[in-house]
Amino acid sequence: MVRNADWTYVEFMTTINDIRRRASLDRDFRHKCLSSPHSAIEQVAGHPYETHHVIFLDDIREAKLYTDSPNTLTFVLPELV
Repeated sequence: MVRNADWTYVEFMTTINDIRRRASLDRDFRHKCLSSPHSAIEQVAGHPYETHHVIFLDDIREAKLYTDSPNTLTFVLPELV
């Protein structure tokens, strides 16, 4: 099993990009991203990511409600196609 310290920046961002792409095409996966982001990350990457708290948002307007902190990363999902 890969541990948090084994994640590289490139792997993390590749995983996030894969998640964003899939969430734009798959309504059920998109719901999983919004309700259980760490579960979605693990599903795509094949191993857990627990270094930071991750939040996926459905709309850029929601981003005003969240501020990235040293322990929280926020990503806006693209529109569903």
